[in-house]
Amino acid sequence: MATHSPAPWAKNLRIIEDANGEEIARLSYERSGYVQANGHLIAAAPDLLAVAGGCLGYLEALPDEARPDEEWLAPLRAAIAKAKGA
Repeated sequence: MATHSPAPWAKNLRIIEDANGEEIARLSYERSGYVQANGHLIAAAPDLLAVAGGCLGYLEALPDEARPDEEWLAPLRAAIAKAKGA
């Protein structure tokens, strides 16, 4: 499975750049609040994925009696898989 560009990602005006300063995404010229908000979300994606993976690992390592029900873990697993393209 391919990996994403190196983190951290940063939003510089309309450009999302990886840790090497390489452009990985370009935002449209549209002036709506959505474009800027989407840019912040895209830039935070590697951090969010790392935290989600860490949380899942922690939760799965808990003893059975302390582990959350699968209804809580399944959406977290699904979100991580979606982010990884699985």
